[in-house]
Amino acid sequence: MEEFVSAYQLIRNCKVKNDMSVYETIIRQAAEMGLKETEVRQHLEYTILTDFLLTNTDRHFNNFGFLYDPAAHKLSSMAPIFDTGNALFYNEEIIPTKNNLLDIKVTSFSNKEVNMFRYITEKNLIDLKKLDGFAIEAEELLKRYTKMPPKRARDITQSIQQKIEFLNLFQQGRKIWKAEKYW
Repeated sequence: MEEFVSAYQLIRNCKVKNDMSVYETIIRQAAEMGLKETEVRQHLEYTILTDFLLTNTDRHFNNFGFLYDPAAHKLSSMAPIFDTGNALFYNEEIIPTKNNLLDIKVTSFSNKEVNMFRYITEKNLIDLKKLDGFAIEAEELLKRYTKMPPKRARDITQSIQQKIEFLNLFQQGRKIWKAEKYW
């Protein structure tokens, strides 16, 4: 039977070196406890990209983690992505658009969502071709399963589509966290 170990539990007694970020410290600690560094890094980067698309603003160190095998005394894998309840502008009256989508504050490794992209080394973890139609599908789901006003659902759809466009720019090598005008 496996147990969940949050990122916070993993590093709470660990001294973060001056020349290393907390992000890299978590990866190092997970590797020391049995996981491959590449596996941890790839999963965290995929989580950052997924959170960006969904505008999940609450990925603090208790909202991601690892599965631990107590019999083997080591980590066995990354935990699946969970706790995305603070997504899709759940607490915003006005849905940001265009460059304002690059100014969203988060609780995570960085204070802004777009600054999380600085940690990403494998830009193409998400195949953008597979996201064709995703924004429209999200709008249909919001309309079908929530009591959200249709205009709000359309605004969220527009933001998702614009975020896919930002991901495309990022995959092309643009540093979207820099203060540039894209629209």
